[in-house]
Amino acid sequence: MGKPEITQLNVSQTEYDPSLKTLLLIHEDDLSPEASSLKDLKPDLLLVAADRLTWRDLDFTENKVSWLNEALADAHQRAARAFPEATIHSEVLTLRANSLAVFFDEHNITQIVMMRPDIGYLQTRLIEMFEDIGNQKINIHYTDREEDLQIRSLATAGFFGFWKKLIASGVLPKKVPK
Repeated sequence: MGKPEITQLNVSQTEYDPSLKTLLLIHEDDLSPEASSLKDLKPDLLLVAADRLTWRDLDFTENKVSWLNEALADAHQRAARAFPEATIHSEVLTLRANSLAVFFDEHNITQIVMMRPDIGYLQTRLIEMFEDIGNQKINIHYTDREEDLQIRSLATAGFFGFWKKLIASGVLPKKVPK
């Protein structure tokens, strides 16, 4: 018996409401919001958040943690230039449901916009956190990369099946350059 087919090809999406007080949340799976589909967003507040607790739990090496921290700090600086009308939170915040709930409440946030992490520990952590925070009546709007939307329907089985479908669809070349 083979592995079950992946059936969640289309991911639900909440509607972005420009009238709500909006926080742009930048995370380690989105280090270039100024070059993404978020670039035209007019957020009220900008926050860079890191999943440092999971990094620790997964025993990330010191070098990897250092690189992630530097990359997030760089993303923070670039986002501050790209979204000059937003109030910029001055530090990279560790992702924790209780601290984020307090932050959202203190700043009267009614909508959070971020790039959708499709898989992995960050996606899991965000789902858990926003379930915990859900009673605050905050609209969570995930934005998908256009290239992710184009190939998501091809991801129905393991890696090699996905790779073959990418080649057959013309997304990848038939031969990998040497």
